[in-house]
Amino acid sequence: MRGRPPVEKIAAALGLPNGRLISWSKSWYRELFPDHLVLSNASITDASGRRLWWGDLDASVDEEKLVALARALERRLFVFYEAHFRDPLPIERAALVFEPTGEVLMTDRVAPPPWPDRARRSRL
Repeated sequence: MRGRPPVEKIAAALGLPNGRLISWSKSWYRELFPDHLVLSNASITDASGRRLWWGDLDASVDEEKLVALARALERRLFVFYEAHFRDPLPIERAALVFEPTGEVLMTDRVAPPPWPDRARRSRL
């Protein structure tokens, strides 16, 4: 599966290569970082639901990279868990939304919130 080549180039420069693997054992990684929001085989789309990127994300670590990607692309980015693999993806099923302004929105698809200091908000 491929993302969009121009997006792949920008994402790779930010440290998010397409098809990224953060650990050979996803359960081990989650045990090692229980307070992190880990999205294995995540998909990132634009508002049309077109898949732009896919791979493993630790949103707790990758938040700045994802905000930088939204800024570089000058568009809102929707992040999905692994189970949502159809194209176009329905944006109302996104777990996270990254705004070019730097705002990060968690939807009700994220439970329990791994970032307790953040209010859960949804504009989907």
